[in-house]
Amino acid sequence: MDSSILKKAGNYLSEQKKKSRLKKLASALAVVIMLGTVFVLAMPASTLEKEAYCGIEEHAHTKECYEEVLICGLEEGAGAHRHEDGCYE
Repeated sequence: MDSSILKKAGNYLSEQKKKSRLKKLASALAVVIMLGTVFVLAMPASTLEKEAYCGIEEHAHTKECYEEVLICGLEEGAGAHRHEDGCYE
């Protein structure tokens, strides 16, 4: 009878050690995930504080930012074709 109680107590203690290890592992993983999330969320904030690599400040593109490109594929002058607004992108 004593051996049955000792076996049960030993099993209980070994299960408690396993649960304790699992809790520690889960806590460590939670901390790693939390720190990773904070780092990823802080990246956009740090990029807004730095100067642009190209030296041009952020702006909205206007008509002056684009070049006119022919899309009709025909040359002007030699034939009867004259480029109109529909010939440009």
